[in-house]
This record gives sequence, structure tokens and C-alpha cells, in this order.
Amino acid sequence: MKKNSPIIKVENLNVRFDLGGGLFSRKKGEVKAVDDASFEIGRGEILGLVGESGSGKTTTGRAIIRLAPIASGKIFFGGNELTGLSNRQFMPYRKKIQMIFQDPFNSLDPKMTVGETIAEPLDIHFSLSRKEKEMRIKSLLERVGLNPDFSSRYPHEFSGGQRQRIGIARALAVEPEFIICDEPVSALDVSVQAQIVNLLEDLRRELNIAMLFIAHDLAVVEHISDRIIVMTNGKIVEEGEAEELCRNPKHPYTKKLIAAIPSFL
Repeated sequence: MKKNSPIIKVENLNVRFDLGGGLFSRKKGEVKAVDDASFEIGRGEILGLVGESGSGKTTTGRAIIRLAPIASGKIFFGGNELTGLSNRQFMPYRKKIQMIFQDPFNSLDPKMTVGETIAEPLDIHFSLSRKEKEMRIKSLLERVGLNPDFSSRYPHEFSGGQRQRIGIARALAVEPEFIICDEPVSALDVSVQAQIVNLLEDLRRELNIAMLFIAHDLAVVEHISDRIIVMTNGKIVEEGEAEELCRNPKHPYTKKLIAAIPSFL
């Protein structure tokens, strides 16, 4: 696949967390959660980011959207540098960059109806009449495969897959150009995983949204991604076209991930 002009560019990203000494330990230091990571994502492209727990993949995604502190490096969106911007300066980019979280059970406020959940970002970024907002909410629910009448119901009334669809509808509400998908199917049953992955593929095709798809399951990542980057211990160790990387892995860690895929897949 020929890569489009980059919508996201990450240059030499470093994220570090302090290790404070415990009550009975004087040992202090820091852990390099992300170590000198660089990559690009083209417009309308899905880039898979795969690695085991603790590899730094989720922290990488969170750093892009300012949910993890950046020690050094640069992040660009559409050619504009995001690092160094104040919260106020970054605000226009918040509707262009959205995130779908791993756990659909904890990412939704149980006290808010589905309609209120989807309306929240609309209220922040748009000036819509009540009727316009209601129509927008219903349209979003239909787009993710849910009954528009669900807007008056609460999260506890839905299955995990349905909750993740609600989270996707919320992310779509502000018409983003780039979505970070942080392990969006890992908490779901296998049959439901396929439905959510297919939904994300359809949205990419219909809306030309670029995505960073973060997961530990290489089989899922290969299915949805155009390209894949492999991360371990905070470092990117391999990158390539999805099919080629999975067919001819070069790095021992990538080979280990492939060997862990069940044969029936």
C-alpha cells in the first residue's frame, strides 16, 4: 500500500516515569516507558502497534493525546507541532484526535445516559440546537450499528460489545481525522471482536479516518492494519507492511509474537 501524506508524525518520542523509593527501599530511578520511538501515519491509514503488556504501546498512544508526559521528542499533526502547546492552544486539536479506550465497562460514566455521553463532546466543540444535537446522536448510534432509541438508556443495560460501539460513537461525534484505538477489542469475546474490527474498517473506508490500532494480538492487528510496528521494552524493533511483516518477520521478538498465534487462526 502506498502511504498517503502523514497526518501524524512522531519523532524520537521518549516517555519516562519516576520510580520513587519505597518505605523500605532507597532505590530510585526512572523507567523508559517509550524509548526514542519514531513513526508516521498517513491520512486514512491504519497503523497497527503491537507488543506485550508493558511494551510501551499504550503509553505511546496516550502521549500523542497528552495523557502521558513527554520527556523529549516531537509530535506533529498535519505538519503542525503539538509538543509545547499550552492546553488552550491544543484545544482545537482535541476534536481532530480522539481515543477509543480498552475497557468499555469503565470508559463510560454509569450516571450518564448514552445520549448524554455522546452529547458531551458535541457541547464542548459545537454550537447545536437541541433538535440538531438529538438528530446527530441518533445518526451516530445508527452509524455504529445501534438502535437510535438507545440514547435514553444507561451503560449498565448494554453488553461489552454494545458499550464499545457507544464509545466509538462518542469518538466520532466531533468528526475526528485521527483515532487512537487502545486495545479496543481485548476485553470482548472473540465473536464480538470481529464485529468491532469490521466496524472500524468500515469507518476508515467511509470517513477516511486514520487510526493507530494498539493491541497485543498480532492476528487481530494483521487483519485490520495497513502497516505494523512492533514494540518491546519501549523500543520499536520492527516495522513493515502488515502482510509482509507477518510472513517474513526479521526481529526475534516479532517471530515470538507470530509463534504465539494459535494455529487455527
